[in-house]
Amino acid sequence: MINTRYSTVITYLFFFIEFFYFISCSLDSDKIESDVLTDTSSYTLSGTWFSKFLDNFVPVSDSPGVDFDPYNGPVYNPDIDSTPDDTLYNEQWNLQHLEMPAVWASVTGDPSVVVAVLDTGINQELPDFNGVNFVTGRNIVDNNGDTSDSIGHGTHVAGTIAQATNNAFGTAGMAFGVSLMPVKVIQNDMMSSSDLIAQGIDWAASNGADIINLSIGDPEAVTPEGMEGLHTAIQNAVSMGVTIVAAAGNNNDSVRYPAAFEEVVAVGAVDFAGNRTEYSNYGPELDVVAPGGGSTANVVGDGLRDAILQHTVIYVPLPAVQYGNEDFWYLAGTSQAAPHVSALAALLKSAQPSLSPAEIRAAMENTAVDLGEPYTDPYYGKGLIDPVAALSFGINLYENITGFAARRIEEGSFSHCWQIHADAGVMEISLEIPENEAGIGMYLYNIAGRLVSVGAPLPGSESISFDVKLQGGVYYVIVRRDL
Repeated sequence: MINTRYSTVITYLFFFIEFFYFISCSLDSDKIESDVLTDTSSYTLSGTWFSKFLDNFVPVSDSPGVDFDPYNGPVYNPDIDSTPDDTLYNEQWNLQHLEMPAVWASVTGDPSVVVAVLDTGINQELPDFNGVNFVTGRNIVDNNGDTSDSIGHGTHVAGTIAQATNNAFGTAGMAFGVSLMPVKVIQNDMMSSSDLIAQGIDWAASNGADIINLSIGDPEAVTPEGMEGLHTAIQNAVSMGVTIVAAAGNNNDSVRYPAAFEEVVAVGAVDFAGNRTEYSNYGPELDVVAPGGGSTANVVGDGLRDAILQHTVIYVPLPAVQYGNEDFWYLAGTSQAAPHVSALAALLKSAQPSLSPAEIRAAMENTAVDLGEPYTDPYYGKGLIDPVAALSFGINLYENITGFAARRIEEGSFSHCWQIHADAGVMEISLEIPENEAGIGMYLYNIAGRLVSVGAPLPGSESISFDVKLQGGVYYVIVRRDL
């Protein structure tokens, strides 16, 4: 995160070290032997959960990378390999832990979606930006069109969002295919002001930005005092349909401004193990967390660095580690976490162009992997972003209703499957088992094919049930005979 002392105070660059690992459940590929279910019409599924949808049925994904197995639910088709051929992708643990190949099987960035990077500029001439879509940017500092990067920070951030991908070279970008808009608000001497940032936001919003990434802030800005102009610029941009994402800061303290403004998605950092990094700011203003990287050393012992790797040239002394002799550098900080969230916002906008900033925020927050204390946590916000779940999260304007509405989408001799769209909250489902039936199991999968919960027998009853907290999204209840 570039931390801006408003007025003429030097801007500090913060990059810190630890490691990130996204722990997720995986679908067991071994099918349990099964026998014929008898009296298929007599299985009764009932329960409650929250949903914005009056009609809870959502079509099964028609993604070429996803198959529907009526026995185990949705599974990714191994014949559709969306792993990019970028030569350094194996070093990008952050994208692997966010399961980006599963996302790219169905959604990649659309060039009509514009992500403005308000930072030190972007060096567009670097080879791993060849073929990337750029729209006209602006140098707010010098009031001209020179948006080149003489520091290296903005280029690194931009690479996480939309580095050229599947070009058999370098690193991948999370929302490759979207358009980048470089807006330079940090001077070559690493100085900036709240006024420059406000002007940058105004310019980006007025020139077609859909998403604005702010990996920048002030280490002393613990209150909004003196930042009325910046706040107004943020409010105006959001009212124009722009989603604004900002780094929470690297002080191991309260969330700094501008991230702390209510209209901004404030992003903290987790390490390779999915733990909050020692530097990441925290507090009630924190919304979500994303990979920010920990140690530039090989803490995990797998031969890979544990910070975030992208293509850039570092021109000033920064706590960065170079990959070999190439212009690829490991950096860590909430600066590196924020562009993951901006990229996810851009993918959501690519998939559903009509989404508003509030709907994009809802999709990201309601599907985040809950970390720390249940629900909202001051150290993790709503949790770690989950792109697979977020992109399956349907959005509409219905108010929340409570009730049961599932549609049976497959019926056969071995299993039944119901598809459910549920918002974040607790799901309670019970299955009444026909008399004289034995070995019946009930399983809950999410759209990624991960096993979420296994039904447990209800004492003194011919029923089995779930009682599970959901992130929100599309789920499948599978009823089958297990022997």
